[in-house]
Amino acid sequence: MDPFAQPRRSAKDDLGIMMDVPMVIDAEMGRSNKTVNDVLKVGEGSVIDFEREAGEPVDLLVNGTLIARGEVVEIEGNYGVRITEIMRPS
Repeated sequence: MDPFAQPRRSAKDDLGIMMDVPMVIDAEMGRSNKTVNDVLKVGEGSVIDFEREAGEPVDLLVNGTLIARGEVVEIEGNYGVRITEIMRPS
C-alpha cells in the first residue's frame, strides 16, 4: 500500500464544498414582450398580459436554467410553488 495515496473521495464529498454557494431561484409565471412605449404607459392598476393561460404551471429557474414546474400555493399568507414536475437534463 502506498503511504502517500489519498483516500478515494465520493462525488458527495466533492459536492460538499458547493453547499454554501448562493443561487438565485426565480418563479416565472410568464413572459410578455412590450415596446418601450408600452412600458412607459404602465401605472398603478395596469394589467400586463402574459403568454400563458390562468392555471398553467409556473416555471422554476435556478440561475436562469429551468429545473422544475409547479403550481402557486398560499402558505400562511405567503405565496410559494408546489413542485409538480422536475425537468431532466437533455
